[in-house]
Amino acid sequence: MTGGADGSARLWDAASGRELHRFEGHGRPVNSVAFAPSGGQVLTGGDDGSARLWDAASGRELRRFEGHRDWVMSVVFAPSGEQVLTGGADDSARLWDAASGHQLAPLRGHKDLVRVAFAPSGEQVLTGGDDGRAWLWDAASGRELRRFEGMGLGCCRWRSRRRASRC
Repeated sequence: MTGGADGSARLWDAASGRELHRFEGHGRPVNSVAFAPSGGQVLTGGDDGSARLWDAASGRELRRFEGHRDWVMSVVFAPSGEQVLTGGADDSARLWDAASGHQLAPLRGHKDLVRVAFAPSGEQVLTGGDDGRAWLWDAASGRELRRFEGMGLGCCRWRSRRRASRC
C-alpha cells in the first residue's frame, strides 16, 4: 500500500507489481496508510485534514474522520480494529470509533507535527511530536499518563516481546 502526492493511495500486488486498487478522494497528498488488523479495510490520512476508511476489496470509501485543522500525518488502527488514531500538523492526535466515525477523544498538547502508535494491548497510545516530546495516553479515557521530553523525535514505536507498532 502506498500513499501519493497525487492524492491517491494504491494497493499493489507485490508479486507482479500490478496495481490492484486505487483509493481516490483526498484531493491532496496522502501522508500515511494503514491496514486494519483483519486486512479488510484500509485507513489513509492526507493533506486535506481528513482520514478515510476504505474497503480493501472494492476500493469504496466507507467513512471519513474529520476534525483536524491541518494535515493528517499519521494513522493507525488499534489492535482490535475497533478504534483508529490519527496524528496531525494541527498539534493534536485524535481517537476515533472505527465503526461510527465518532471522535472519542482529542489528545492535545504537542506544538508541532504529531505521529501516533497504539500499544500492542490497545490500552494505551503514544504520540510523538516534532516538538521533541512523546506522550503516553490512556486509550479508554484519553487521559495523559506520562510525558517524555528532550529528544528530537521523528517517529514513535512500541516494542514488546511479541511485536512492535510504529507511527
